[in-house]
Amino acid sequence: MTAAMAVGLLSTAVNAGSNTVYLNQTGNGQTATIDQTLGSASSVGTNGQSFLQDNGSGLGNNSLTVNQSGYGNTLSRYQQGIQSGTGDSANIHQSGSNGDVELQQYGEGNHAVAVQGGGYGNYLSIYQSGSASEADVTQTGTYNSLYSYQSGSQNTLSFNQHGYGNYGYGNQYGTGATADMNQTGTYNKAVNYQGGNNAYLLSNQNGYGNYIYSSQSGLSQWANVTQTGTYNSSVGQQTGPGQNVTTVTQSGYGNSANYNQNGVGNHTTINQH
Repeated sequence: MTAAMAVGLLSTAVNAGSNTVYLNQTGNGQTATIDQTLGSASSVGTNGQSFLQDNGSGLGNNSLTVNQSGYGNTLSRYQQGIQSGTGDSANIHQSGSNGDVELQQYGEGNHAVAVQGGGYGNYLSIYQSGSASEADVTQTGTYNSLYSYQSGSQNTLSFNQHGYGNYGYGNQYGTGATADMNQTGTYNKAVNYQGGNNAYLLSNQNGYGNYIYSSQSGLSQWANVTQTGTYNSSVGQQTGPGQNVTTVTQSGYGNSANYNQNGVGNHTTINQH
């Protein structure tokens, strides 16, 4: 069966609910399970850009599972969705309306889980290359957006967004980096860069208009930032050949914290109320 024939059969199978699937699989042992759960006007890929699974420079056997319900949810609306390599996998579950997930994975053994549970107009972009990295994202609410970029190996991003108009950005490009990021409320923003080896970020935002920027590189940097309240800001950088540790806790209105640590074994604790 040619790829073109496979695309045609999939599109016809879901046409009763005005849902569409454009999928192209080539290579070895690729698998796909697409349900769309009786919603309407949902799609995987586009007429001009089918979602692609292939071997790339690897051995294939990539897997994709998509479940969509509600109205107008999409996988890879704006750019071509791709899984290319060896043993990459994705599970995408959407409910609500007009949610969009953009997914591109290259390499070996990368895994993406995207859950948009209810709400309207949430947006998620996941790009992973390298090996054995994982992105696990949950969004609920309205007009939340998240961008996740991971390269290197064994990086993990976990992100939970709940509320309205929250923004998250994670870029991890080393080895063994971990980010656990959580947002609840309205118009919160969190930005994370992690390189080097074994960096760790834990961030929690609950409130309105809070801002976190964290940049870490070197070896085993560690940051923990918690914000509750309104218009609090934490901006920090850590680098060096050994572990530096920062803990920031902010509550109330309009607090601002800035930190910069370079070296080995530095510790900073900031409490603002």
